Amino acid sequence: MISSCQIVAHRGASFDAPENTLSAFRLAWELGVKVVEGDFRLTVDGRVVCFHDEKTNRIGGGDLVVASSSLEDLRGLDVGGWKGDEWAGERMPVLEEVLEEMPEGNVLLLEVKCGIEILPVLAEFSLEGRVIIMSFSADVVAGVKVLMPGIEVFWLTRYRKRMMGRGYRPDEGRILEVLEETGADGVGLKAHESIDGEFVGALRGAGKKVDVWTVDDPAEAKRYLDLGVDYLTTNRPER
Repeated sequence: MISSCQIVAHRGASFDAPENTLSAFRLAWELGVKVVEGDFRLTVDGRVVCFHDEKTNRIGGGDLVVASSSLEDLRGLDVGGWKGDEWAGERMPVLEEVLEEMPEGNVLLLEVKCGIEILPVLAEFSLEGRVIIMSFSADVVAGVKVLMPGIEVFWLTRYRKRMMGRGYRPDEGRILEVLEETGADGVGLKAHESIDGEFVGALRGAGKKVDVWTVDDPAEAKRYLDLGVDYLTTNRPER
């Protein structure tokens, strides 16, 4: 089962290069990674840009809100210099640039960081067989299946302790319920101690794929590989 798992470069090879940039994606591809993950948002002028945060103050400087900014304004920011002088001048990429540079046969895990407003724009791209869409929003996941039925889509979730009683939420039953309700092809799970062979087996038995994120420790990675997950997302794919 280990050989069937794909290692995913989280925001590209983001430990070594600035996240969500062409440099980070290129480095991952040079390392032989076949699947990269990136975060995408819609600009005010309808362009799909690769950027994680709602605002640009953490990376890129300024205080722009991506959703209310034009591509021209966002392209004026340096999104690489914070990582080191060698990355200075890196610009926020658009989806078409990432797809154009992505080697043939590779896959992009495209995480939607905004809402359903991005879906009609994504539907204009030729994504089938090249992209898996992911989102924490069940509405986005369901919307993908309506507008782009040929595209694989994963629902993302993380675990939280229950306010009352023991255990965490969502539990296995709720996760399977959301996957069925939305038509999702799989689930992206934040790495957690509660993920075990029985849980992964139940998901796989329901015909759903499993991605675990974000794992940088090789020993921890081996545990998930042994469980038979389909994708393992890491900042350090070279490890």
